[in-house]
Amino acid sequence: MHDEEQTIPLAEERLSVAKREVPDGEVRVRSRTIVANEAVSVNLLSEEVEVEHVPFETVVDAAPQIRTEAT
Repeated sequence: MHDEEQTIPLAEERLSVAKREVPDGEVRVRSRTIVANEAVSVNLLSEEVEVEHVPFETVVDAAPQIRTEAT
């Protein structure tokens, strides 16, 4: 038996590299709408306006007075 190391010279070395697309994963998205009717109490701000119609080309003697009401 020989305990000696031997080196074999390599004449040629080749490497073949390729790539391909593979899916990483999938995601399924669903949308669901739930409708619920509820009665709620809400403070509302309301404003009332009075409009007096004056026919076109009608002469007005004086502008009406401005009035203010406390709320």
